[in-house]
Amino acid sequence: MTIFGAFFGGFHSFFSIWVFCLMQIVPFIIAFIVASTIREGNPAPEKTDWHPLAISAASVLGGFIIMFTAIGMVTTPLSKILFRYMDLLNQFGGVIIGLIALYFIGLLTLEKLSESKMKGLMAGFGVLLGASLGVAYKPCVTPTLTVIYNINTSPDNVIWGGFLIVVYTLGISAAILLVAVPLAIFASKAKSANARLYLKRGCGVLLMAVALLMLTDKMTIYKSFLVEGFVPAGEMEHMDHSEHGDMDHSHHEQMDKMDHSQQDQMDHSQHEMMDHEKN
Repeated sequence: MTIFGAFFGGFHSFFSIWVFCLMQIVPFIIAFIVASTIREGNPAPEKTDWHPLAISAASVLGGFIIMFTAIGMVTTPLSKILFRYMDLLNQFGGVIIGLIALYFIGLLTLEKLSESKMKGLMAGFGVLLGASLGVAYKPCVTPTLTVIYNINTSPDNVIWGGFLIVVYTLGISAAILLVAVPLAIFASKAKSANARLYLKRGCGVLLMAVALLMLTDKMTIYKSFLVEGFVPAGEMEHMDHSEHGDMDHSHHEQMDKMDHSQQDQMDHSQHEMMDHEKN
């Protein structure tokens, strides 16, 4: 697996059938970027203020990349710890995102902060939100991600494998930015102050939705809804073949290298999916 292959694999997944798996995180990352760049009050800025846009995008995507990479490096002690406390981290993330959502909705207020402190606050919010989504995300194992995970099954290759995960998620992030940046610019330039306010609150409501999914442990059901509801049956068979055909052999090797908490976490997700399909 080359660096370009990893990046293109992540970027391409956004423009393929795999995007329905990415919808577990994409709307909420975009909602944060948009909401954090909207300036309330009058008038709307004539020129785009790139600082809050860049800070919010870099922080939320950076938080997601760090957490997703740490979890994906399954043979490391850090990954084992994260898997062991995954349920607790998921609940903590739900609370964090819920508080951020309440702030954007306007139900949670902070005392007047300077512009520099507000940018720092948004950066902190972004890292926490991105990391929380990294915990909650139930990825579909794309062909590219299959190869990268196979590399990570060997402790000798874990550094290279972790680097490839970073590059892969950078590809996903680049695709997300293609959508998020124009939307953020459009929202921040809305002439009506009320329109900007409602857009910001709408983003907060969207973030509250994912917070509730995390707190009620429904992200797996949400993933099933996305895949089963929007992916044609023929494509589903192709996805299953792409995932399982390449993973059957490496899955056993990877499970051998995981501790019991990691195996339990994977088994729990699999059982949830099976129960949902039966219902």
